[in-house]
Amino acid sequence: MRRRIARAAWLLLALQIGAFLLLRSQEQRSLASNVIQVLCCFTAAAFSFSAAWRSRDLARTFWGLFFLAFLAYGTSDIVWTYYENWLHATVPSSPISQFLYLCYDAPIVMALFLREGEDPSGLDWQRSLDFVQMLLVAFLLYYDFLFLRAVEAGPHSLDVMEQVTTNAVNFILAGAFLARSYWGRGSLVRSLSRRMAVYFVVYAFAASVGDYALTFIKTNSGSWTSLAWTVPFLVATMLAAGYEEPEEHPEEVAPVDWNERRFLWKSIGLAIVPLSVWALALRAGNHDRIIAYGSVIVSLACYGAHLTISQHRKQRSVLALRASEERYRLLFQQLVQAEKMQAIGRLAGGVAHDFNNVLTIIMGYAQQLIDFPDAKPDVVQNNAGQIITASNRAAALTRQLLAFGRKQVLQPSIVNLNAIIVDVDKMLRRLISENVEIVTRPAPKLGAIKADPGQIEQVLLNLVINARDAMPTGGTLTLETANVELDQAYADEHAGVRPGPHVMLAVSDTGVGMGAETQAHIFEPFFTTKETGKGSGLGLATVYGVVQQSGGHISVYSEPGRGSTFKVYLPRAGDVIEPQAVSPVQQPAMRGKETILVAEDDEQVRDLAVAILKACGYMVLELEHANDAERVCEHHGGEIDLLLTDVVMREVSGPELARRVQKVLPEIRVLFMSGYTDSAIVHQGVLDPGIAFLPKPFTPATLAGRVRQVLDKEVRVSS
Repeated sequence: MRRRIARAAWLLLALQIGAFLLLRSQEQRSLASNVIQVLCCFTAAAFSFSAAWRSRDLARTFWGLFFLAFLAYGTSDIVWTYYENWLHATVPSSPISQFLYLCYDAPIVMALFLREGEDPSGLDWQRSLDFVQMLLVAFLLYYDFLFLRAVEAGPHSLDVMEQVTTNAVNFILAGAFLARSYWGRGSLVRSLSRRMAVYFVVYAFAASVGDYALTFIKTNSGSWTSLAWTVPFLVATMLAAGYEEPEEHPEEVAPVDWNERRFLWKSIGLAIVPLSVWALALRAGNHDRIIAYGSVIVSLACYGAHLTISQHRKQRSVLALRASEERYRLLFQQLVQAEKMQAIGRLAGGVAHDFNNVLTIIMGYAQQLIDFPDAKPDVVQNNAGQIITASNRAAALTRQLLAFGRKQVLQPSIVNLNAIIVDVDKMLRRLISENVEIVTRPAPKLGAIKADPGQIEQVLLNLVINARDAMPTGGTLTLETANVELDQAYADEHAGVRPGPHVMLAVSDTGVGMGAETQAHIFEPFFTTKETGKGSGLGLATVYGVVQQSGGHISVYSEPGRGSTFKVYLPRAGDVIEPQAVSPVQQPAMRGKETILVAEDDEQVRDLAVAILKACGYMVLELEHANDAERVCEHHGGEIDLLLTDVVMREVSGPELARRVQKVLPEIRVLFMSGYTDSAIVHQGVLDPGIAFLPKPFTPATLAGRVRQVLDKEVRVSS
């Protein structure tokens, strides 16, 4: 429908031609021609408005600017008609008379600078303000160096100068739109520029012909050359009517990277342009103060608005960045939480599976002992042995879980990694098959570390077993130590790492290797790539927990088919220490006659401890409720040599109980026992000085030996 109406607009051209042929009076032809030109301008404006109305974003802005341009041109034609046909006077030749024509050019140039970017409208207000500044400079240059000289030379020179200037602008705009139609950034920009390039090519050639006729042949508005200002607007009408909003989304335009040099030159130009306007306005002020003051005021307003928009965008970018970082943080927390839940699910499943197997063994053999009290001694001994073996499996499992959770109790000392490797060398070689070669590369003058020797041996053992299992057909296993310095850059790339001197233990194999997906989960509990029954999935999780609790860091590098390398970094504790021969420890006597106070809120554990101690000859006092400690001590009447207490109890903690008892019996010794310790006597997994500790589960021999050590060495709790 709109295209039919647009085609009907060509009837205005037919009316203009008919007026030239039928009207005899020059004044009538001039009036008819001017009115038809005004109608053509407003028709082009109407169809541009329609194109803007049915478009969106950048295209709407583009057609909206052309609507304003055609509206301004039509208004300037009304002014021209008023002077020429109503007042019968020449249109005033002054810079003010050119204002409406500048109102036509300004929106077009703004449309030329539209681009697909952050603003959906495509209109960059900072660039638009910069354009207004440049337009002021161009206007003042025109006024100072062309208009004033042309006024001094005479009216004809002024007309020639104006026509040359306007035609030059028209051809420049035509060339600019042609260039953007081929090299514009974005398919939508190229499509729109292609349409306006057609209009401006027609307009530039037609206007140059019409201006030449007016200036040099002295034709008037009622002549045939007036068609030069009618045809281009009808062409614009057809172009606007034929525009259709593309259904597909325009292609993404990559943002321009920030460039320091470009930013510097832009900032310098932003400051130079207002100074140029001020300098040119001083020259123009000698002839027209309104132009001078107005130009300076507009320039300063544009400069201030530019800075305001810049600060607003900067603040908005900062807020957007903060919001983006907050969204990223929340998403990362959700991801971590999801991974934690997945790991916890795997942990719960693994623990349940292994403990159910252990409980099945214990319950089964214990029930047989109850059901068959007259069984042969060898059967009873076998059943009891199976129960002990299963209990040891459960104890080992809990130790691994505590190691993974970094909740085990460490007793660190200054050790040398080379010495530990030497100590466990024979054990390692028994674990490794003959088709695996062990290569040891100890670093000379290796620094010392502060760690629990037993736990470091466990780390080494687990890494070696993992390397062995990765080489089912044989290969080379390399143990290497070195003094290393972890710098700040490495610490920034690895969370939890502190820069400084470290001692490295590297365990490398030439086995099957791992992919990135496997490496992301290898330290999770019960994650294993081995066949069912060939791996618990706790070995590397235990290594990770021990290393982390010791203040260290572990990393892995692996490629499928090319083997793996695990590197353990532990903080260096001091200078080199030489391995020392270990003197055999003399086992303490297991029995005694001292008095021991036992505090344990688990009745079965308490009964077991009391029975073991009584069997060793000790006199034992039971403390069922911790709050009765002072009363029991006072009523006993004799000396109590040792308090054996659990760390975590329902009524009161073990350390608090020890403090209460020591108020009554200052010389009493204290031995803590627990299957899990909180921060009461342990900090960062390390026992506080002067604390004696017995981990659960324990055997009768372990309990008796530890009690004897505490009684003989007088280990006391800190008050």
